[in-house]
Parts: sequence; C-alpha cells; structure tokens
Amino acid sequence: MRIKLAAPLLAPAVAAAALVGAAFAGGFVDTDQRFADAAAQAGLAEVKTSRLVSDRSRDDDVRAFADRMIKEHTKIAEDLQAIAKKKGAKLPSGLNDVQKANYQRLEKLKGEEFDRQYARVMLGDHETAVDLFQNKGAKATDDDLKKFASRTLPVLKHHLGECQTLAKKLGVIQTPSPPTEGP
Repeated sequence: MRIKLAAPLLAPAVAAAALVGAAFAGGFVDTDQRFADAAAQAGLAEVKTSRLVSDRSRDDDVRAFADRMIKEHTKIAEDLQAIAKKKGAKLPSGLNDVQKANYQRLEKLKGEEFDRQYARVMLGDHETAVDLFQNKGAKATDDDLKKFASRTLPVLKHHLGECQTLAKKLGVIQTPSPPTEGP
C-alpha cells in the first residue's frame, strides 16, 4: 500500500528532475529548436541558391544581390551556429524539401529566365524568413536566440526590400499603374 501511495507523489519530482536534466544536457526547448532549425535552413537556402548566380546570370544587379546574400547570410549562419554550439544544440546541415525543389529548378535555368526565377525564389524565401523571425524568433524563450532574432530581423527586412526592387526590375512583380481619371 505504501508503494502505491509513493508513486503518485514521486511523479512530479521525477518529471521536474527530467526537465532539469534536459536543461543541463544542452539544447533548446522544442519551440526554440524549431525556430533555430528553420532559421538555419533558410540561411543555407539563401547561400546555396545564390551561389548558382555566378554561372547562370549575366545581370550585374542580380550578381551583386547574390554576392550580398552569400556574404550576409553566411555571417547570420555563423552567428546562429555559435549560439547553438554554446547551448549544445544541433542545427540541420541541409535544405528542406521545398528548398531542395527550388534549388533543383533553378539549377536547370540560365540567363533571363534564371534571373526571374531566382528573384521569385528570393522574394518568397525572404517573406517567409521575415515572418519566421517576427513571429517565432521574437517569442524565443532562450535569451541569446531572442537577441539573435531581434538583431537579424532588420537585416532580413532590408533584404526583402532589395528582393522587391530586383523583382520589379525583372518583371516578376508588376508595378501598379497609376489610376486613370474618368472621361
């Protein structure tokens, strides 16, 4: 009878010990890990996709944009990796299925069609990244991860603006016509 009574009383203590043990084992809580994984994959996709530009585009603006994406997203990835290492967390080293499909589609293109599709992919990726950092990164429970998201978000918003400008130039985004006056 004593054993039956002790088990329910010990369950909360065992659960608390498991949580403390998990914290000392390192890593992020589940929601923070999902944010870090998605952020890492987004950065990998930006860099890997932008590396295709040197062989496939002749547009100076596209090439300059891609060079900035490689440089800036590599730095962002290094910052995130340093936080993950400090916390004992692991980050993905490959692209997700959607990113792989986008990359494989771009690999087959050259010239103006490549430029348009690259701009379209970069625009979508940066819209997704801004949303991720605004909605998930800002809610991170880990202070270092939250600070990372806070300082990275303005960079991503700037990239999004650059993507929009590039997409307009390439005809991916149509600029609305000014309203015409009636007869």
